[in-house]
Amino acid sequence: MTTEIIVALLTLFSSLVVAFITSMRVASTESQKLRIEIQQTYANKLLERRLDTYPTINELLSSFIKEIRLGPLSKNRLQEFRSQIELLDTKHSVLFSAHTGVVFHRFLMTLAILAEDSDGALEKRFADNEEVREFRHRIEEVELALKTDLGIYVVEFADPKKGFESYQAIVDTIAQSQAKN
Repeated sequence: MTTEIIVALLTLFSSLVVAFITSMRVASTESQKLRIEIQQTYANKLLERRLDTYPTINELLSSFIKEIRLGPLSKNRLQEFRSQIELLDTKHSVLFSAHTGVVFHRFLMTLAILAEDSDGALEKRFADNEEVREFRHRIEEVELALKTDLGIYVVEFADPKKGFESYQAIVDTIAQSQAKN
C-alpha cells in the first residue's frame, strides 16, 4: 500500500468516527429535548386536572371544618361527609401525589373510626377540645397536601436530565424528594 492510500484510509476512518460521534451527540440532545417536552406535557396535563378537581375537595374540607366549629357533629352528618369524601377519593385519587395519597388515606381511616361512634359518643368526643383540634389537624393536613400538589406552597421542577423507566421510578423519586423535605 502506498502512503497516499494509507493517509486516505486514515482520513476516511477519522471522518467516519467524527461523524458517528457527532450524530450520537445530536441524537442524544434531541432525545433529551423530547424527554423534557414529554415531562412538561405530562406535568401540565396533571396540573390542569388537579386544578379542576382539588378545589372541590378543598371546599368540602373547609366547609366541614367550619361546621365543626359551629356546633355538635351528628353521626348522620359525619356519615354524609364521609360518603362525599370517599366518592371524591374514588374518582380523583389517581391525581394525588404519593404524599397526598398517604395523608388522604390516614384521613379516611380517621373518618372510619369516627363513623363507628354513636351520636352521644361523637358529642362526647368533640366536647374535648384536644379531640377537635386533632381532627381539624387531620383535615388541615389533607388541605395542605392538596395545595402542595398544586404548587401553592412548594413548586418542584423535575431534573430535565433524568429519565424515568417506569411509573415506580417516578413514585420512588417523589418519595425521595419528599423525604428530604
